[in-house]
Amino acid sequence: MTPTVSGSVTGVSGNIIYLTGTSGTNYTVDATSAKIRKAGATIVVSSILSGDSLSVRGTLTGTNVVATSIMDGVLAAGANGQAWSANRANFSAGTITALNNPSFTMQTGTTTVTVNTNSSTIFKNANTAASFANLAIGQRVYVNGAKDNSNYIAVATSVNLVEAKNTANANTVKPVIKKTVRSNVKTLTVKPIVKKVVKIEVKNASKAKTTNKTVKNMAVKIVKKIIKKK
Repeated sequence: MTPTVSGSVTGVSGNIIYLTGTSGTNYTVDATSAKIRKAGATIVVSSILSGDSLSVRGTLTGTNVVATSIMDGVLAAGANGQAWSANRANFSAGTITALNNPSFTMQTGTTTVTVNTNSSTIFKNANTAASFANLAIGQRVYVNGAKDNSNYIAVATSVNLVEAKNTANANTVKPVIKKTVRSNVKTLTVKPIVKKVVKIEVKNASKAKTTNKTVKNMAVKIVKKIIKKK
């Protein structure tokens, strides 16, 4: 559907969103009663970041909009917007698989995307400011930043932490375990390898409030399976 206004967020205060339209006009958007969607999920106003691209539908009076629905991450076609496909390459949603400050990798469906950040990158966790240190393996994030043909984001303009995993799972722990096992192939016995894996993975998983016992039990199970295949 045709949006009422479309543009880039310059600030958020409570339920009020400040938006610069693609034509350069500044709008004030009242999102009190709006349904807000991002990457197929419902979100709250506080999850909207400065720099996000919004497509807003509602009642426009001058430069004030009382929004009924908001799409975060897209610019839709319309009198005050442009084709959203032009901005699609700048938006990615995925699950973090590795951290190497100031960059990280995330899985988006079947694609692995490398994201680089710098001092200008805006980090946000719900309605609070965050930083790279708040990222954790297994965490769901939304990233704004242009990708190249190799799925590399040179500099992310914003990273929004939307879901912190509270428990370990094989999909996030297993890659770390496999890497550790392969780098210690000459000493493939269960106890030494598990000890090393737990030391590495607990450090990562603790950021997501994962217990040492959970990681250790998973590490033992996966390491035994990997060693058996060897």
